[in-house]
Amino acid sequence: MRVIETKVYTFDELSEEAKEKVIEKNRYVNVDISEWYCFVYDVFKHQYSNLFEITNIYFSGFCSQGDGAMFEYDGITDKLIDEFISQLQLSPLRKKIVKDIFYFSGSGKHQGHYYHEKCCWHIVNIECNYAYREGYYPNIDEYMYDLQVEFDAYVRERYIELCSELYQSLKDEYEWYTSDKAIKEHFIENEYEFTEQGDLI
Repeated sequence: MRVIETKVYTFDELSEEAKEKVIEKNRYVNVDISEWYCFVYDVFKHQYSNLFEITNIYFSGFCSQGDGAMFEYDGITDKLIDEFISQLQLSPLRKKIVKDIFYFSGSGKHQGHYYHEKCCWHIVNIECNYAYREGYYPNIDEYMYDLQVEFDAYVRERYIELCSELYQSLKDEYEWYTSDKAIKEHFIENEYEFTEQGDLI
């Protein structure tokens, strides 16, 4: 048995060449050792749970053609319904009638092998208060069908917008965690030690 003494260095004490070696060799250290995306998930849910009742979030990234982000939802909220009704080309009175006599619902589940905004199976539905089908509005079924087509398109459009925003947030967070600055901070704050050549002790 023999004992070898080795001089150790903190990250700041390394030469510039050794620092570059540490950074490149450990480019993904921050994303490999933590669920870095959970913070993005939490912020997204907090921000948009007033539109969709979000249950699960999925993503893949960030360099393949099929990459993206998506979420599943078990329902839609009054706020989303109000958004939809407010943009209809109707008088205020007719908008109130629409809100009073129709019930809006929706859910979305993941489908396929990828995780992006087009991988959600949406089930969007509108039902009419039965009392209003007894003579108040004789053409209510025809109008309800047209309204459902519009509502389905609106939900999908809002969903795609939110998925794009989610994916961009995830990408920004990932780029931060894999940046030179974040890697340097990781090794300095956790007081890692290295050989003169930049190898971890």
